[in-house]
Amino acid sequence: AAIALARRGGRVVLTGIPGQATTADPVAIVGGRLTVTGVFGAPPAAWTYAVRLFAADLLDPGPLITHELDLAEFGRALELSRGARDDVGKVLLRP
Repeated sequence: AAIALARRGGRVVLTGIPGQATTADPVAIVGGRLTVTGVFGAPPAAWTYAVRLFAADLLDPGPLITHELDLAEFGRALELSRGARDDVGKVLLRP
């Protein structure tokens, strides 16, 4: 939808990882003279800051984890992560 709504010569930034495969219309991108950029992650300083918060018990990721599975259930973890279900947040694999 972002590609279809962008103005001619505009910029579209795709962030994160979609829950399911999506397609983009190459004619709309080329014909609209769009710049499409993918972004995932954060700069190293942000990761360092987050790790320090975890270590100081100031940041609790617990509420983000909706499923905990044994490593042997890796396949099921992928299925949960790939689906577009509202009840699935982060899936934690335990060794």
